[in-house]
Amino acid sequence: MISYIILFSLIGLIFIIPKKYFEKYGIVLLMAILAIFFGIRNDVAVDDANYIIIFQRFSKSLEDATLYYTNLEMIFKIICRIVGILHMNYKAVFMLYSALSFTFLGLFLKKMNLTKGEILIFMMTFFAMAFFTYMTIMRQFLAITMALYGMALFLEKKYRTGIVLILISALFHNSTMVMIPLLPVFLNKVKLDYQ
Repeated sequence: MISYIILFSLIGLIFIIPKKYFEKYGIVLLMAILAIFFGIRNDVAVDDANYIIIFQRFSKSLEDATLYYTNLEMIFKIICRIVGILHMNYKAVFMLYSALSFTFLGLFLKKMNLTKGEILIFMMTFFAMAFFTYMTIMRQFLAITMALYGMALFLEKKYRTGIVLILISALFHNSTMVMIPLLPVFLNKVKLDYQ
């Protein structure tokens, strides 16, 4: 419980810094705190025990990669193997996924050019609805944040980079493939009437 009180206190302090500093450093600080908290978690998420078992298998060898855990993306197995080669434990996998996820989420929020109040609303919603869920589904969370950032690049008409990022996100979890049929909407090839 103490760790959550510290987490929410730190995040609260970020929102009281002056606007000019918040605009420069606010999102970076928020994402760094969340990445560290998610990355160093200690068996709080539902899938953590499964990830630890999977890590133990693939950190030693990739020979069984195609035979076992066929529902897992090969990239996750490769990451486990690389972390194993570096003689790190499963926490390094959690930290890597967490750091990448919150990096892409931060980049997405920056692209959206949100105000301090809008970021506060986003954070409150994130804590209310997705906080523990995303700890449990770290592979999906990384894929989602990469794909969100890919879609945000469309705002700057960086279509090719955005599409490539969405396709790469599917290597981390294939659920982001559902965004592919939506690309014509984001590319303004299909107009939606919102009224």
